[in-house]
Amino acid sequence: MSASMIEMDFEVKDLLTILKTNRQAHAENAEKARRDYKTAFQRILKDKLRLLEDGEVPSRTIPISEPFDFLTNYDEVIAMLEMTKSKTIRLTTQQFKCYALDEWPEKGQFTNLSTSYASHL
Repeated sequence: MSASMIEMDFEVKDLLTILKTNRQAHAENAEKARRDYKTAFQRILKDKLRLLEDGEVPSRTIPISEPFDFLTNYDEVIAMLEMTKSKTIRLTTQQFKCYALDEWPEKGQFTNLSTSYASHL
């Protein structure tokens, strides 16, 4: 049996505590990404304006993407766990990785995008 097919039962209260901690950390990282994005965006626009003032025609493209977060994912799962009457919950390995280990499929993309702003600061 592959690890991705394993299902196990976990205490709802324990998982809820972990999720809330992970959500808080992600919210802080997402806020920093938004601040860095705004700073980088302003720097890019100032550079383009400077080129215009110097008589050049800058590219119309902005070489950075807007930040995103997956707080809604956390909030949905937290709300479900807070409302359940169950004391335990059955999770697959993939669900456990997301909820308990904070290894969401989008996390790598989020991290790469967040760190990409530094090159424009």
